[in-house]
Amino acid sequence: MIPYQAALLAWIIISALLMRDKNNARAFAIAYLGAIALMPSGADIELPAIPDLNKGNVASIGVLIGTVLYHPRLFERFTLRPADFLLFLTMLAAFMASFVNDFGIYDGLSKSAETLLNFVLPILLARIHLGTPASIKTFLRFIVYTAIIYTPLAIYEWRMSPQLHNNLYGYFQHVFQQHMRWGYFRPIGFFHHALTLGRFFAFGTFLAALPLRKDLTLTLGTLGNYIFLIPLVGLLTTMSIGPWLLFILLCGAYIILQNYKHHQILDATLYLLPAAAFLWLILKFMGINLEDSLLNLILSVSEDRGESFGYRLIALDEYRSIIQSKPWFGHGGWGHGRIEGRATDSQALVQLLNQGWVGTVIYFSWWAWALHALLQIRHWTIGTHLAANATAIALLATTCISVTVIDAGLDLHLLLLLGGCTTINTWLRDKDPQIVLLKAQQSYNKHTRTGAST
Repeated sequence: MIPYQAALLAWIIISALLMRDKNNARAFAIAYLGAIALMPSGADIELPAIPDLNKGNVASIGVLIGTVLYHPRLFERFTLRPADFLLFLTMLAAFMASFVNDFGIYDGLSKSAETLLNFVLPILLARIHLGTPASIKTFLRFIVYTAIIYTPLAIYEWRMSPQLHNNLYGYFQHVFQQHMRWGYFRPIGFFHHALTLGRFFAFGTFLAALPLRKDLTLTLGTLGNYIFLIPLVGLLTTMSIGPWLLFILLCGAYIILQNYKHHQILDATLYLLPAAAFLWLILKFMGINLEDSLLNLILSVSEDRGESFGYRLIALDEYRSIIQSKPWFGHGGWGHGRIEGRATDSQALVQLLNQGWVGTVIYFSWWAWALHALLQIRHWTIGTHLAANATAIALLATTCISVTVIDAGLDLHLLLLLGGCTTINTWLRDKDPQIVLLKAQQSYNKHTRTGAST
């Protein structure tokens, strides 16, 4: 049994040493995906004067140290862009949420530092290490590899119960009862929840089945055409309808987007989906309920899933008055104003309670900008491998941003991919529009021949 504190601290060192790799994108991918897939969940290391250390930010600290030591030249390429002002504002919103609730300057600075470490720093590091078409493809491939390697672990927990985390770190990271279903067990591995693992499997299987299929055949031969079947088994073992639907949605939408000529019309739907979700949330806070028919439909299909959806809706109703009591800057933290015994998976709801509408709008504005950057990449490079990868990430992003109104979905690997793509967007924007397509294809082809990342 490994003390979780020792594992987290050790991963800082391991991540830093991984950055010795000349292929910095590969090292970056292993450092972060290794943390996501192997590090302990549900417990942080509490240290004085700095934010708590967890599985996500230990990778960030290690990668930052490794970049300074082994790839300092990459900092020379980094330049701030106007959209980066949103990152500064997210830190300011965290400070203001604490300050206006009279928790003091120290608490406000602590909340800002937490935002810096858990949100801003991963984005900035991704902009440095995933800021080329080649490096984005490298990260996507390692998502597929991780999903493949994780499949045997998922099968084991599906049959034997989710005990890997408990056996290695000495505690179960969530509520065990939530991981029993249909006479079997929902695997969780070292993720925070079975749904988180399910979303990871859904995206990894989708990548292997469609966007990266040709790339995998170049590496693995004929096996590359069928390798997606391995993580597909892992996805099936999760026994989670949400991830199953996510996989089907990603595949169906990707095929349509890649074959439909009038792509601007379909791109508009990728903007409208999250906009409609948040419009629904705003209307609900105004007391206008539009979801009754949908709830009845889900109940008619599955009473269990209908009750789960209804529980999320009730949470929105019960927290509405609390949020409206401090609508602008929120209550300054999830522990302040939280209803005892009332859980919620809605990231938007948690953000509203923490930082009010001001902080929530700023936070999701960055995600909206990143989605816009992805769709611009797709538009500028249509017909290339880069456009296909941008389409895949954009589909995941628009779906996950939308579901945050009632569920979690903004996982770390998505944050990193979006951060890298914003740099690619600025790189393409600075080029002559007539050579954007050629440059994108040349960069990708060069990587395919040499394996270079930087």
